[in-house]
Amino acid sequence: NGIFEVIRVTPDLSELILATASLNRIREIARAHGYRPLFEAGLEKVKTGQVCLEELLKETSNIEEYFTGETGDRVSVVHAGTI
Repeated sequence: NGIFEVIRVTPDLSELILATASLNRIREIARAHGYRPLFEAGLEKVKTGQVCLEELLKETSNIEEYFTGETGDRVSVVHAGTI
């Protein structure tokens, strides 16, 4: 078992990358094509008992970078429900 983050580079994503699109725009299009960030994939495994929360947090300790806006401003993250 493990948690993985995989981005399939589709023609749409390839065009965005070549056009030096923003990271947020690339993520948006990647999500439309099935991309799931590492932390989200890990939360699913925590919910099913395959990974403990402590291990997920250890492996994704730089997750705050994901929730930082392009301007460097923090983006609010709201926790809904329990793990």
